[in-house]
Amino acid sequence: MSFLNDTNPAGHTLPKFHEIAPNEVQLLLQNMNTNKASGIDGISAKILKIAAPCISSSLTPIFNQSILTGVFPDDWKTSKVIPIYKSEAKDEMRNYRPISIISTVARIFEKLIYNQIYDYFNNHDLLANSQYGFQPFQSTVIALLDITNKWYQNIHIGKLNGVVSLDLK
Repeated sequence: MSFLNDTNPAGHTLPKFHEIAPNEVQLLLQNMNTNKASGIDGISAKILKIAAPCISSSLTPIFNQSILTGVFPDDWKTSKVIPIYKSEAKDEMRNYRPISIISTVARIFEKLIYNQIYDYFNNHDLLANSQYGFQPFQSTVIALLDITNKWYQNIHIGKLNGVVSLDLK
């Protein structure tokens, strides 16, 4: 069953979200990292992991209703923001980065949606070969090796390489 079958103004078909099954929810709950911090609701990943067989059938209709209506519950949008020290002087705010911790249930729902969108992008060949972030078996090291190889090829055939580096700190 598809919940969404629409087209955008350019006429391209949008992804079709399928109904989530209880076994999908249970699998994600059972494979959760229990070392992650709890969100503002205080419900730990460890408790949800232990209770997965019992609660997956209760969470599934909530997730499916959210997909069907396009409404993400307000309580799942609330997060704890914790400053994480990066480097240099500890008394300067610019040396900290914020980490936003949402509820564990919201993380499970986000993962379910992510899986569907990622499958759609892969099935429709929408990810560029140069997409290294958030890809399995890809990393910044591979990106650097790829670009270095392209620079070497350009030098080998007599072309110049122009490079602009940005530090987004």
